[in-house]
Amino acid sequence: MGPQLVELKTSVSSSSPFLGFWKSFSKNRMAVVGLFMLATIIGLAVFASVLAPFDPKSSANISSSDIYNPPSAVHWLGTDDAGRDILSSFLFGARVSLIVGFFAAFISVVIGGTIGVVAGFYGGRVENLLMRFTDTMLVIPDLPLIVVIVALTKPSLLNIIFVIGIFGWTTTARIVRSQTLAVKSRKFVLRARAIGAGNGHIIRKHILPLVMPLLVVNAILVISLAILNESTLSFLGLGDPSAISWGQMPGVGIVWVVLGLTLFGQGLEHVLNPRLETHHLMPGRPSVQSDAAAESAGTKRKSKRRQDAPLLLDVRNLSINYVSDESVAKAVHNVSLQLHQGELIGLVGESGCGKTTLMLALMRLLPAAGRRHECAEPCADRW
Repeated sequence: MGPQLVELKTSVSSSSPFLGFWKSFSKNRMAVVGLFMLATIIGLAVFASVLAPFDPKSSANISSSDIYNPPSAVHWLGTDDAGRDILSSFLFGARVSLIVGFFAAFISVVIGGTIGVVAGFYGGRVENLLMRFTDTMLVIPDLPLIVVIVALTKPSLLNIIFVIGIFGWTTTARIVRSQTLAVKSRKFVLRARAIGAGNGHIIRKHILPLVMPLLVVNAILVISLAILNESTLSFLGLGDPSAISWGQMPGVGIVWVVLGLTLFGQGLEHVLNPRLETHHLMPGRPSVQSDAAAESAGTKRKSKRRQDAPLLLDVRNLSINYVSDESVAKAVHNVSLQLHQGELIGLVGESGCGKTTLMLALMRLLPAAGRRHECAEPCADRW
């Protein structure tokens, strides 16, 4: 018989992290709607030069009769006070509003994330100093201060982005600090510090990976606030005079983007923060009846396996009392359990309920004051 060639194939999962993320994200229909709304407005902004029927910065062939015209076949959304097409201005204005929103949010998230991580990780005087400064900035109204600073400086797009960015980080800093405090007290961080890991290594490898999902979700909400602030400045006449912004036209685009960002942010939060899905009343969670049925079926299968496995430990009606000269304290009362080969048993109970006493009795390590009492049925422990 001749040799046979056998092809060995490794079983590698074809699923990628992106597919897993999309599978979880797509379960939230409102989040998918928000993503669609956001992608639509970004697409209109990118292809504004192709989709816009007119040049919004050109005043050629515009007469006094073109001012404030109602919607028509030529001007789908009508014209403004300068006779320009509102639809074209809307498409080009999306570029400015989105650029300000994304870049200002990036500045806010970087500042707030840095302050929050440093304050939460180092604590002490550093935390007190940074958080008192954050509290001071938090009580100052953002919008009036932004209006004053923009009015005193040159009204350019770069100044608007910078001013909105440096005054929108306070909420991010407090959220990140709270998350950092929770992460740095976990056991894996304490173990990393015990084996000699430095602060920089712990922050990069252990703190930031668990803080970053929260930063991403918060950044989505900061973008919407930045767009609102930029539109307000443009509406008040403090925007860049050479740029077309949504603050100079009806607020349909602002409502569309803010609503889309809000829905998208909530969907990201449900995916990146699994704790939100742990409540039994959340949609998609199994009911109590289904849990009970699954548990009953699992118990039946387990009982069949237990009959075939050898019995390692058999405790029946075990009671243990601690006896002193004046009183008798009941530590364990009428406990029965069995342990078969291949099984694990967990003892769960509040402090002082007798877990340690029971284990000491099974290992025959009871102190002198502890007495094991036999009940009507025999008590045996076979190892």
